[in-house]
Amino acid sequence: MELGDEAKDNFDRALVDSVSAALDALGPTVKESIFLLLQRRNSISPDQIPKLVGEFVKALQDVLGPTSRVVEKLIIAGLIARKQVPANIAQGRNLLEVVGSVRLSQVSQT
Repeated sequence: MELGDEAKDNFDRALVDSVSAALDALGPTVKESIFLLLQRRNSISPDQIPKLVGEFVKALQDVLGPTSRVVEKLIIAGLIARKQVPANIAQGRNLLEVVGSVRLSQVSQT
């Protein structure tokens, strides 16, 4: 595995963990319900989120409405806490923009 692959894998794991932690804030029943809805409606399982970030964000908006923005911020905070995203990169950006920025920097480092 190349260094770029390892960084991508670490980021992907951190993203899934951050999503899980953010949804924990809504309570275990709500978290399970959201994951179930994402799977049934959009065929997105938790481990597929890193590959389908755009679809995940859209599905989250469909399920949670305006609350999805709060969950996005919690996910971004989780990525910052896991040292995957510098706070200055994340400031004022949504989840899709943050992930895109990280992916771009991973490509440029390989």
